[in-house]
Amino acid sequence: MKKEAFNIFCLLILTSCLILQIGCASFPPPHANSFYTKDEIVTVKMLRPEDFKQDYKGYLDDWKKSFQHVGISTSPDVKGIVPAVSLVIGIVAPLAFDYAKKQLKQEAENYVQQFGTTSFDAFWKKDRNEYTQKYYGFEIVRKANRYNDKTQKDAKEVFKLVYGLGQDGDGVFWAAPLYFVTNKTKAKIASWGGSHRVDTKVELALDAVWIDGKKYHKENIAKFDPLMIKGYDIDNPKALRASCDKSKDPTCSPLEDGLNSFPPVPIPSGISSSDAGDFGKFWLTVLVTESDTAKTKKYISDLSDLLEKNRDKIIDFIKSQAK
Repeated sequence: MKKEAFNIFCLLILTSCLILQIGCASFPPPHANSFYTKDEIVTVKMLRPEDFKQDYKGYLDDWKKSFQHVGISTSPDVKGIVPAVSLVIGIVAPLAFDYAKKQLKQEAENYVQQFGTTSFDAFWKKDRNEYTQKYYGFEIVRKANRYNDKTQKDAKEVFKLVYGLGQDGDGVFWAAPLYFVTNKTKAKIASWGGSHRVDTKVELALDAVWIDGKKYHKENIAKFDPLMIKGYDIDNPKALRASCDKSKDPTCSPLEDGLNSFPPVPIPSGISSSDAGDFGKFWLTVLVTESDTAKTKKYISDLSDLLEKNRDKIIDFIKSQAK
């Protein structure tokens, strides 16, 4: 058999194998702590001052550590302030040929997965002609089961990210990540290889919404620099904390960077001194992208391209063998 015909024959065999196997999510087999795509639930909870107490979630030390560089040293507390503008966080937001190529494309996409959610609320509480900050952070939680789990009824918690919100002496607001953990990834991580790591990108944006008279307004307050958590080890997933001291707690790792500032958001005009309630409506939206750090996606994409380039040769070879 000539060399060219032999190469085409090999591609044909490979294509046949792919048709039988690549459509199955277990080829190549995913790492046990990856590919949690079933029954997904993503939620956001806005955190009040009491949520930062040590007896609740234990985020108080993380909150203090995150903001000490910008002169915010006090604990989350209710302080009166009359803001010039309102607070919001919004979304930036959300793989041979023929059948086999389609399956290859889908398989490659498994190695980069996204999830996100939005939450609508009010940031300011007005009482006795004084505005107070209602929230000092937010908690994002993703629950899911593994792609092939047919026994688990309730989705388990697999991802958590906590952000803190603080205000400095000049009235500038700051947001900083306090806590991060990924016990199970949505992205598929191939089980082969010596290490199994995931890159996580978190995108946030601030959008304020308010009504002046009868006119509706929506304004993007800030598009934060993405929070990048690179090379997170899913063989041994550790909590990343702003206050982590590895000499005292070897089970955690430091969570650094991610500090962003944003201006206060406008409060609607026309509010009388006697008006009380919640003001400063906002959307909090988050987009999270998980990516396998290995080159599995590239290998599959390259194979897909190779099959596409040899599509006509493979078809001609099949026809010649049928004569």
